[in-house]
Amino acid sequence: EEKGKGSMVICLDCSGSMQEGLRDLWSKALIVALVKLANEEDRVVSVIRFESVCFEPIEIQPKADTDTLLGLLAMSPTNGGTEFQPPLQKARGIIDQDKDYSEADIVFITDGIAPLSSVFLQEYSESLEKMKANFFLLEIEPERGWSNALRDLASESWVIDAEGNFDELGAVFTAC
Repeated sequence: EEKGKGSMVICLDCSGSMQEGLRDLWSKALIVALVKLANEEDRVVSVIRFESVCFEPIEIQPKADTDTLLGLLAMSPTNGGTEFQPPLQKARGIIDQDKDYSEADIVFITDGIAPLSSVFLQEYSESLEKMKANFFLLEIEPERGWSNALRDLASESWVIDAEGNFDELGAVFTAC
């Protein structure tokens, strides 16, 4: 079964912990690369920035100028906490409500620090299956010892070590 290659909904963690080290820089670089790839393949992309609150999605149509995206990424808010449920629900809502996003891929970029209930995870997993959506997880220098419930949702997941371990980075772009 071929994974990926549909429209993309990218969820970007902008919380305080993502500002430590090079997480913020690498996560935004990955988004720019994914959007450029999607543009080349005529794929629609929405970027949802989140922390303890979820911000309005930035939609990028195929072949669109990405200057607006770059400006908004440069000014992403960072007020602290992290909540995963709101951006996951917003991503699902985009896929459910817009025919351009049927069978879309959700790309979730985070350092993995936020709890999710098992009930929500089960329900969300079932909705991904029903929507024929893939869920890709990119963890940027994840916190050690943190139980990342998002891995259970992921069709595929990767850990990006911002200190130089990029062995699997090519696989990210092949899958998404």
